[in-house]
Amino acid sequence: MGAHKLVENGKGELLFLSKECDSNGCIGTADVSYPSIPLYLIYNPDLVNAMLMGIFTFAKMPVWTYDFAPHDIGTYPWCIGQVYSVRSADDKYNCGMDCFWDYPRTHTMLYLRPAASGVYTDEYQMPVEECGNMLVMTAAALLAGASVKLAKANFRLLRKWVKYLENYGLKPSNQLCTDDFAGHLADNVNLAIKALAGIEAFSVICGKLEKDELAAEYKVRAERFASALKKIVGDGVMPLAYSKEESYSLKYNILFDKLSGFCLMGQDVCERETASYIKRNERYGVPLDTRKSYMKADWILWTAALTDDKEKTRALYEPVLTYLAESPSRNPFGDWYEAKTGIIEHFFNRTVVGGIFAPLLKAKNILNSGKS
Repeated sequence: MGAHKLVENGKGELLFLSKECDSNGCIGTADVSYPSIPLYLIYNPDLVNAMLMGIFTFAKMPVWTYDFAPHDIGTYPWCIGQVYSVRSADDKYNCGMDCFWDYPRTHTMLYLRPAASGVYTDEYQMPVEECGNMLVMTAAALLAGASVKLAKANFRLLRKWVKYLENYGLKPSNQLCTDDFAGHLADNVNLAIKALAGIEAFSVICGKLEKDELAAEYKVRAERFASALKKIVGDGVMPLAYSKEESYSLKYNILFDKLSGFCLMGQDVCERETASYIKRNERYGVPLDTRKSYMKADWILWTAALTDDKEKTRALYEPVLTYLAESPSRNPFGDWYEAKTGIIEHFFNRTVVGGIFAPLLKAKNILNSGKS
């Protein structure tokens, strides 16, 4: 909560602006909001809408020419427009204000630049990730009781983003996901699951906006997408990527599919996945995927909410409690740390820790829309 600022924009609309603490300092980052939302869906879902407001606003600016959703809206505390994947901005549109990320960049008020300025590169964009995030957060907020006003005002954007997921989500190209520290990856299965969740979310949004025919149409599209996805991954534990058969990753993106009542991936998949994670448990938790031995506390708690077996849930979250008690890194709740040693890799005191409320969100049955 303390890593956000709650303010009003010029129209009197709420903005709940996160900061990427101990990271690059981005403000209002979509894939930082996404893991945090279990906390806010339980206690005040309109704060989820307030997280989304800035991304929606920036995505309608001429400078954002992409068919997918933005990653962020600036560098804290300035909402100057997405700073992730910015080219050198020392050009005629610049007015001399330096902001710092990994190195000095000059990119004053990016949102004011025209489309022709070509300020962004494709290299560090997260197209499937952010489209899925925006759709799922919008739908989850509506299911939890938030106002429909924001979704109604941005329906064109939401429809554009779901079409992107339909076209490119089943077999994601070589790109980043929110776990960007792990690097680019093609055919990321967890991203494909996020695309499915985004398509399901659009069906929910349409239903809440009384677009019943479109809601029914996208329910069918989600079912077809899920069928195609499950055919590709087969009946075993799902790999990290389609081409990496002897691999795994935490499939936390199944959570919306499960809690919203679609359950298109199937409870058998959830149970099989979580059982496989437990076998990989280290003293302080399950590593994020096959590539490294580090883990993410927020995603562990998301996956702990996938199983209906209380003992499996406990087996997944108890190592996190052990980490909090024993970690030699005495910092405020580091969410990214070594599963074997409990030493923080980097992040701490971040908004994503709202994700530890995922099992409570499941227990309260807030999102189930009666679709299963």
